[in-house]
Amino acid sequence: MASWDELWDLVKKSAAAAVAVYLAVLCLRFSDFLADYVARRAKDEVMALLMEYNLKDDELIKAQKALNVLVDLLNHEWQKAKDEKSRKLLLESIEIENYDLFKNALYGYFKKDVPLDEIREIVKELIKLRSCVSIFKISSKGSYELPASFALLVRDLVIKLRELRFFIFIELYSILPKIIVPAPYMDMDILKAFEGRV
Repeated sequence: MASWDELWDLVKKSAAAAVAVYLAVLCLRFSDFLADYVARRAKDEVMALLMEYNLKDDELIKAQKALNVLVDLLNHEWQKAKDEKSRKLLLESIEIENYDLFKNALYGYFKKDVPLDEIREIVKELIKLRSCVSIFKISSKGSYELPASFALLVRDLVIKLRELRFFIFIELYSILPKIIVPAPYMDMDILKAFEGRV
């Protein structure tokens, strides 16, 4: 069986693998129920999302490998931690302990030609939306899930974000999809990332 060390080795070597693992962890963190089939579905949804972003084949292969390892490890851990609270805490700890790694991976995919003022406005909008979310749907680092009822209201914003290569997770297999926004998109370091563009 794979190890956590193997997973982090994959993630540190590939930004695509880091983004994939982070999105899957957030998807599961905000899931109402955690089980083997839920983890597999999250893996499939993240891969479908990455394909929409037109990542290169070698990036997709690395992302798929990292997701396979993650799902195996989580399922193994969940055999020991039967209660939902312990499972959620494991997912929270993955985001907390690897936040900078995930953040840098996300920032590496930004479109380079976006005006800084536009990014400031987007960050403000995302922070404002977070204030509308139940505390139970916000992670310790500030990632959040918008309820399905918001999906149509923020449709234009999400389209814009995806054009700018912000990885916003949208649940695919749902009539009213939930939207998950990773915390690094509201982190003030995002402005530094854009100021330091080449």
